[in-house]
Amino acid sequence: MQHNPPAPAYLRTMAEGLREAHGLEDEQVADYLLSCPGAVPRWDAARLAAEVIAPGLP
Repeated sequence: MQHNPPAPAYLRTMAEGLREAHGLEDEQVADYLLSCPGAVPRWDAARLAAEVIAPGLP
């Protein structure tokens, strides 16, 4: 079954919840999100870091 990739806003919400509820660090959040169905191939570690984990940072 092919899954649709999650939207950036959804991933940001998930990342925030993982940090708050489970105390995960950014790398752990990225690893978890990339392991979810539908994340790959649209998302990779670099794109996830830029658009979800730390958006707006240089």
